[in-house]
This record gives sequence, C-alpha cells and structure tokens, in this order.
Amino acid sequence: MDLVGKLRFHYDMKVRPRINPDLRRLNALAQRPLPFEPLDARTHLQLGFQWMWDAHLAVGRQGLPTKFSIGPQYGVGVPYPETTGYTLNTFLAALPRAKELGLDEERLHALIGNCTRFLLGEQLPNGAFTGGHRNLRNYGRPSIFNTGQILLGLSAVLEHCATHTPPAAWQLDVERLRAAAHGAGDFLADQVTADGPYDPTHSFRNKVRAYYSRATYGLMRAGQVTGNGRMLAAARRHFDWVADQQRPNGWIDHWGFDEDLAVLHTIAYTLRGLVEAGHGLGDARYFTVVRRALDRLATFDRAHFAYPDLVPSHFRAAGSFLNELCITGMSQLSLAILKLPEEHRGAAHTAWAGRLIQATKHFQLRGFREPLMNGVMPASFPLRGTYQPGDLIEWGTKFFLDTMLVELGVPPRAITG
Repeated sequence: MDLVGKLRFHYDMKVRPRINPDLRRLNALAQRPLPFEPLDARTHLQLGFQWMWDAHLAVGRQGLPTKFSIGPQYGVGVPYPETTGYTLNTFLAALPRAKELGLDEERLHALIGNCTRFLLGEQLPNGAFTGGHRNLRNYGRPSIFNTGQILLGLSAVLEHCATHTPPAAWQLDVERLRAAAHGAGDFLADQVTADGPYDPTHSFRNKVRAYYSRATYGLMRAGQVTGNGRMLAAARRHFDWVADQQRPNGWIDHWGFDEDLAVLHTIAYTLRGLVEAGHGLGDARYFTVVRRALDRLATFDRAHFAYPDLVPSHFRAAGSFLNELCITGMSQLSLAILKLPEEHRGAAHTAWAGRLIQATKHFQLRGFREPLMNGVMPASFPLRGTYQPGDLIEWGTKFFLDTMLVELGVPPRAITG
C-alpha cells in the first residue's frame, strides 16, 4: 500500500468514525444485540428496493455495486457483475405484484433492462463471464462461479421474454440474450469433468468447491430455458458429485472458502443448489442430502452462542463455531429451508427459517443521512465480523428482499435466483 493508501486507510478506520455522524450513530446502535426495531415486511421491502435503485444510480446505471463500505475505501463500491446477475431474479419476482407491494414498476423495468444490458457487455469471447470486478486482479478472467450466478439472471430474463413481449423499456436484443445464455451454458458444461467436479482451472484458488452447486443451479436453469440436454446432463453430474461429498454426520466437504472453516454464506449456497436440483431434475435424493446437512447445522452448542435461536456465522467440521452472525447467510439458509418440500424439511426447520427471517429485520439499516446507508444489509454482526468486515453488501440485501417477498405471499418456488 502506498502512502496515500495508508493515509486513507487510517482516516477511514480511525478519523472518519469519530467525525461522521452516521458512523457515530451506527457504532452506537451496533452495541445492541439487535440494532433496529423490526418493521412490517412491506416497509422492509420498499426500503431495500429504494437502496437498489439508489445504488444503481450511484454506479451510473451500470448494474449494481458490490457494497457500501463503512470501513476501508469508505463509500459505494464498483459495478459487480456476479451479484447483479442473480439480483435480476428478485426484480422479476417482484414485478407482477409491484403495485400491490408499493414498488415503482417503471424503476423495476429500468433495473431489469439496464442490468441485463450491462451483463451482456461483460461476457468474454469463450462464453464465460468475468471474475471479480474492475478493481480486482481476476477481472477479465473466466470464472465458473460467476458465470453460473449470472446465468441465473439471464436465464430468467430469457424465459420471461419467451412468454411475454419484452417491454420497450428493457431495450433488449433477445437473440443476443439467447446466444449469451447458450455460450455461458456451453462454457460451464465444458468445465464439468467426467467425475463431476469442475475443472479447477477457473475456480477459486484453483480448488474443487462443493458450493459451486450454486453455479450449477445456473447451468441447470440455462439448460431448462434453452432446451439443452447436454447442459442438464453436466449439471446432474456435478450435483451428484456434491451429494457424494456429504459425510455421515451431514457435513459436506468443500462447502466453504476454506476446508477447516465454512461460512454460512457458502454453506447456504451449497444447499440452495441441491434444493433446486431436487426440483429441477425431479430427484428427491438431493432433498435428503439437504435435510441431513440442516440437521448437522442445528446441533451446535446453543448454550455457548450469543443468539441460540439463530445460527452461527461459521462452522468447523469438528463441531466448533464462531460466535458471530452472517446476516446474508441467515436469509439464504431460510430460503433453502422453505424451498424444501414440507415432508423433507419438517416443522422444526420450518420454524427455524421463520426465526431467521424475523431476526434479519433487526439489521436492515435506516434513518441515516447518507442514502446508501438506508435499506441495505450488513454482511456480518458484529459489523466488523469475520465475513466481509465493515461491508453493507448488495447480495445480502438481495437475499433479504427475497425473504420479504416470501413473507408477503410470493411462493418460495417463484424465487429463482
């Protein structure tokens, strides 16, 4: 880090929190176990969609940003292709009920069109989508995971266009969109090896990852929407490999960024992919794998956890955990649970999902002078916890909005991203 960078880091971490009234207020609220009072789901939803719109404008209508940082590099992040991709699904899920939910339909159309066109400009010549974003070294390199995440959104938009005339506001070339989905799906199918894992060349740290079942959900959706059997066969091969990584106690190997410590965020990615495989491929074996994993997650030592009715942010295979919350992961896990057929999830896990959803309402920021600190969700609690410390993140807000849509009556199966 050069001198200017060091000075900015010092200012953001030491000086700004003392003089910025928003940060002073937030730091005071963060001393409480539950910083904010919960509101009704409709109000939470509207606050979150307002943040999405403001964030979209803040990056020049080029997709959606990574985050708003309250730590180093204070302020709004740069456009982030990966999570912009699957946030399209949230916009599409809200669109049919926009007026009823008090959402601005014109803004939703603008978000869908702008984000889709932005993503089409991020595709690489080999069909893959780029890793990272423009401030990261892996930007411009093919990424298996990001390609699958983006395919979730592009497939949903393409599916919508197949059954509805795309609104003029979207300004989409549907044939270009179809070609993009085919190219990305072919790239992913090519990366699935004969044994089932992805070739690690374009994987995080060049290692096999079970949480890439989330990317394979995107591959499966592309296969369904385009009618491509090769994509579906490759997706099944990968899902089968992920299922085979489960130990007798429910733990799934390779479902974290690190082998010895798995964050709830990637755990939930793994389970969501398998739930969707169960539905999309008509195979209940995947539901059974998810149920075993949920049973494993539910057996932590609650007496030594600050939030015994919720779930820790990180787990180790041996049974220990971190005494923190991953707010993003709580929203994600609740969705994975509610997407399971009732006979596979059981009453206890259903109630657990409900508690997680209600708890996340206590963490949506509001009442600040800075617009991009209102309606957004922190990655962790404490705010500078292990997962994405000091970040108010776009994708956490997206998954929170999904849970609010479910609470307001949108069927869980209709949340496709």
